[in-house]
Amino acid sequence: ATVPAVGIMGGGYGSDSYDSKDFDSGDYEETFEVADGYMQQSASAAAVDSVQAGGGAAGETGEASAESAEDDARKEIKNAWAELVVKDVGAAYAAVASIMKDLGGYEFDKAEENYDQYHMISLTIKLPPQNLPAFETRLYDAANENEIRSFRVASEDITDGYYDVMSRLTSMKLSLQQYLSLISKAQRVEDVLAIQREITLLQAEIDSYQGRLNAWDKLVRYATVRVTISRAQDPLSQTKNETWNFNTSSEVFNAMGNGFISTGNTVYRAIVGFFVILVSLLPALVPAVVIVFVILHIRRRKRAARASRMIGAAGRAPGGIAESAPESEITAAAPDGGGGAAEPADGNAVAAKNDKTEK
Repeated sequence: ATVPAVGIMGGGYGSDSYDSKDFDSGDYEETFEVADGYMQQSASAAAVDSVQAGGGAAGETGEASAESAEDDARKEIKNAWAELVVKDVGAAYAAVASIMKDLGGYEFDKAEENYDQYHMISLTIKLPPQNLPAFETRLYDAANENEIRSFRVASEDITDGYYDVMSRLTSMKLSLQQYLSLISKAQRVEDVLAIQREITLLQAEIDSYQGRLNAWDKLVRYATVRVTISRAQDPLSQTKNETWNFNTSSEVFNAMGNGFISTGNTVYRAIVGFFVILVSLLPALVPAVVIVFVILHIRRRKRAARASRMIGAAGRAPGGIAESAPESEITAAAPDGGGGAAEPADGNAVAAKNDKTEK
């Protein structure tokens, strides 16, 4: 099988030879192996060329060149943070901007807040990472004592991830080139559609990986430095002269009148709101009042009927009820129980007593 020979020059790719008849799964796996091997060899290619170009130079020179090439092959993202507290924020910002331009950097964004005693400028600058030590040194030289509160540098090594993505990208470009060669030789519509679907998926992954590499290249090419410059607090400083501020009598009476009117409006709104709610609830309150009235009326009639029955039962009891006594009187037995004369008793009292006993 013929495996295409791929050369990476300036981000491009090319194929020297390809035979579609000989392409099978084994060739496809071999293609990825060739791409992976290429990336592993490319990291040290610069060092090998440097050693060969030395032609008779001392071994120490060759080792130094190899170490330099290895450092160039590493991919690191550097970030730095600086915090300055100064008396004059504007002058400090001008000094930082001057140092930044001298070291080949540029201002990425800036935010400023300034009111009363508070004045702060926050800026983000992009700087070649190799110039970070010089930036720190010149910053300390330009600042006075205790004006730089902190300066911190952090690095993130993305070498493994970077070359892994690059290797995958190279393999995908090889596969895409092979699919493009196959689609021109496909005979059936089904084959063309299947190959086109694979080409679309591969192109989307290639774009994604290429975008990631481009973003990494920008982050590696320039370090991100975030600088905060704030004004030192001076408790004896005074931003403005305070003056007495009295109100005139007309303003006082006007404020009192406005307060009285406001209170009256509040009470008025409360009364109106109460009547609005009351009228709104009438459709529900009227049936409730009728039902309560009916229930109370029924209970009152039941009590009257029960009292009448008790009075009648007491009147029919044997032993001492005078026939000539009115219905409202009930006779009671003598206290000694000895058959003496009975004395009349009030019928309502007896009925009430019997009603309590029944309850």
